[in-house]
Amino acid sequence: MKKKEKVIPELYIACGKDDFLFEDHVAFKAFLDKEKINHVSIENDGTHDWAYWDLQILSVLNWIKS
Repeated sequence: MKKKEKVIPELYIACGKDDFLFEDHVAFKAFLDKEKINHVSIENDGTHDWAYWDLQILSVLNWIKS
């Protein structure tokens, strides 16, 4: 019996280049590319803090809206 393919919505991932999770972000992005999962990946200056996410929240909300 053939396994039914799941529909995966496009993902939005963002990470600051100084974030301690940046290497994980890059690895996850590579996995998404390999699996041909549609995604938007944002990498810019910043770290894992509220200042970074205060800037990113507008971007992700605009992405959701579009």
